[in-house]
Amino acid sequence: MSLIKVLVVEKSDILRKGLTAMLRTASDIEIIGAVSSHKDAQDSLGYLTPDVVILGYHAGSEGFLEGIYRLRSDTLSPLVVYGSQIDDPALLKCAGEIRHMALLEVSGSGSHFLDELQGSLLEAVHQAAVSRLIEPPAPRRIEIPETGDMAVVIGASTGGQIALMKLAPHFPPDFPAAILIAQASRRGFSRILAERVGQVTRMPVKEAQHGDEIIAGQVYIMPGGESAVVEEDYIEARRFVRIKMHEIAGPEMQEHVTDRLMGSVASVYGSHAVGVLLTGLGRDGVVGLKAIRAVGGRTFAEDASTAVVYDLPAAAVADQVVDKSVPLWFMVEEVCNAARAIAERYALPTRL
Repeated sequence: MSLIKVLVVEKSDILRKGLTAMLRTASDIEIIGAVSSHKDAQDSLGYLTPDVVILGYHAGSEGFLEGIYRLRSDTLSPLVVYGSQIDDPALLKCAGEIRHMALLEVSGSGSHFLDELQGSLLEAVHQAAVSRLIEPPAPRRIEIPETGDMAVVIGASTGGQIALMKLAPHFPPDFPAAILIAQASRRGFSRILAERVGQVTRMPVKEAQHGDEIIAGQVYIMPGGESAVVEEDYIEARRFVRIKMHEIAGPEMQEHVTDRLMGSVASVYGSHAVGVLLTGLGRDGVVGLKAIRAVGGRTFAEDASTAVVYDLPAAAVADQVVDKSVPLWFMVEEVCNAARAIAERYALPTRL
């Protein structure tokens, strides 16, 4: 088995030394260079051929994004960018435009920063190396149902914003179900994410608000710092499904935001629900997928071949609550196939 050749770009001497020492603990990784600037990295690419380039992002770093674009012009190697403030809108836009670029958000400082980074970075390097070898197939025409009485709920954490930016462009503009997205984030970031996703998809996208009526063909980004559920409502004979928000009270509630959203979707939509877990850490969403599967809905998890961090999908697979593990570039097709199967099961009309 060949070693994964890694080039590290980090302006802090302490972090650069710590990162290279940490990466060398992996028996299948070879550090072929460790430099302090994008210019040094570009010079290195004249004689080095890394499989993965790792870059440290420091808020306010002048010329960082320009450096990213210049690096991409010199190499097709996957990029893994880590930092404590990677929700910068310009950086997210850059990641949405550049293929094979993953973002890792890490809190803490000094040795704690490296300790938190270690597991996710090693996993990201391995997944990035795999993505370099696998090219997505050409998109296929997808038959979708006309009915709007369905809901797709997607959960993600670490690396999820980039996965969403890659998924969103492939949903058809007349997709027949509402899409509800729970991306673990701090308060205020969900509005930025909604704007970014809205720029790359053909479906309307909004940050969800308390009382929003769920409409087929609309994408709703759940706000950070709140816990969202869906509930049925009736005015005279008309049935509505609305989004209800609750303030997050305590760490336990924070840890199960996706579980509660998925559980409420299972209760309201039953077998017309589709649940998806993308890249991330932890277990938030595993119980939610179980609830959707228990009522006859379909459940999917991102495959290890494309997940930036496979921890969350792996937990769902281990608990046997996933119908199918799917690489990211096949996910939209599988979701549309699930929607068509629901339509056929209940004799609903379909169209191309």
